[in-house]
Amino acid sequence: SKLFAKIARSVPALGLKITDTQAIGNMINSYARYMHMRAAGGALQTIQEDELLFRHMGSLAMQLDASCFDPLSITLFVNSFSRAGIEDERLFRHLSKIAQELPVAEYDGQAVANIAFSFARSNISDPALFRHLSKAAMVIGPESFSVHSVVLIVSATARAEMSDSVLVRKMVELACQMPLDVWKGQACSNLLNGLVRHFEFGNLDPETTEMVFNYMSEVILSTEIYMYEGIYDAHNIAIILNAYARVEKLDARVFEHLSYMAQQMHPDQFDVQSVANIVNAFVKVGVERDVLKYLMEFMSVVTQCFDAADDLFAPQAISNIANAFSRVNMVEDVLFDHLALAALMIPPQEYNPQSIANIVNAYSKFETQNMDISELFNHMSRAALLQPVESLEMQNVANMMNAWGRMTTRDPVLFAHLSKAATRIAVDGFVPDAQAVSNILHAMAVLNLRDDDMLEAIVRTFPGVDHTTCAAQGIANICWSMGVLQIKDPGMLD
Repeated sequence: SKLFAKIARSVPALGLKITDTQAIGNMINSYARYMHMRAAGGALQTIQEDELLFRHMGSLAMQLDASCFDPLSITLFVNSFSRAGIEDERLFRHLSKIAQELPVAEYDGQAVANIAFSFARSNISDPALFRHLSKAAMVIGPESFSVHSVVLIVSATARAEMSDSVLVRKMVELACQMPLDVWKGQACSNLLNGLVRHFEFGNLDPETTEMVFNYMSEVILSTEIYMYEGIYDAHNIAIILNAYARVEKLDARVFEHLSYMAQQMHPDQFDVQSVANIVNAFVKVGVERDVLKYLMEFMSVVTQCFDAADDLFAPQAISNIANAFSRVNMVEDVLFDHLALAALMIPPQEYNPQSIANIVNAYSKFETQNMDISELFNHMSRAALLQPVESLEMQNVANMMNAWGRMTTRDPVLFAHLSKAATRIAVDGFVPDAQAVSNILHAMAVLNLRDDDMLEAIVRTFPGVDHTTCAAQGIANICWSMGVLQIKDPGMLD
């Protein structure tokens, strides 16, 4: 530390006469690595000496002639600044301009991948650079690409939200031509995660999606279940399963294969987010009941290994885990007590509307024997009251009201807040689905908490509701609620 501090203090004395792109690049790359060593696995913190070193080195680089740079040195600069958490937009724009002036012939697959990923990680939008890199990638021969470069290009373009379906298609074709045994879990998870984002942007057509997921299924199945160590870890498995779920690709062989791998792992290999991704994927896609049962039981044990007071538990993770278990009717008192305790440890201001709605919706479906969950609902009420009215969506409002209705717990202050949000949404012309209307009206009727402004707004929008989206019980609940709440509207009844 003393040596690096001394070097950082001496850097401002350096001038162009005693340096070049390679020297600057090597210095900032080493210093960025030192900063991560100094953080010792914790959050990266930048001190004044760090800023001085990078700012001075950046200014030296700006003075160098463009002919001094090649793809490798450009990558080294951008990647080092990004790793150090120091953004110098002026320098990045300068390097981008140089990169765009480099002839396509100077690039290979790895150079395109490195520059694209480094700029994407900097969070500085530069569509012109990505178009230039795309042109280079399209003319480079397949022998120039590796698993690593293909994965980096897919990840970088997804992160930059670049719309280029032709480039994505080429990367998929390259990936599918590679031998099965060159892939490891990290590469599989990164590729699929990037491709799913492209799928959601519209850059990946159904045919290409089917092709790459079929290929990745063969890659995954080529590793024997008992040979997973050194190839797959819990984090990889969680991301892979999440990707399959997001494109609604049910490959029962893959889900079963990965579930057996996961169940061989020690709970220490998991984190809360991995558990949430895994259980949600299995519940969303749907697998054979015994496979689901054994996997969920194992995930329950893993979840209980996390200290409820640990910051590992985030509101969204708790809500996703609780919601997944409740959806498949696999509610264990000991697990839900643990999750409730973790939820109570999180300050109300850290919740968002979706996580609140998911948590109360899951807990309203059962009662634990070991814990009075009214304490949890009071905590969620405080969190909900902190949500700005404009941040609440109709589905959030409906799920929250429905949960309090199921618990037959009157909370007039909370319902007034939720009613205000629902009224605003309905007045703005949003037409809720029939199930949301059923949940809202039924909760108000059960709890005898009538809000005339909200009722008027919902009645006005109801003719536009698609009644075919509501089950028979939902229609019955609406009719019963209209009677209890004395909603006299012939058009709504019709």
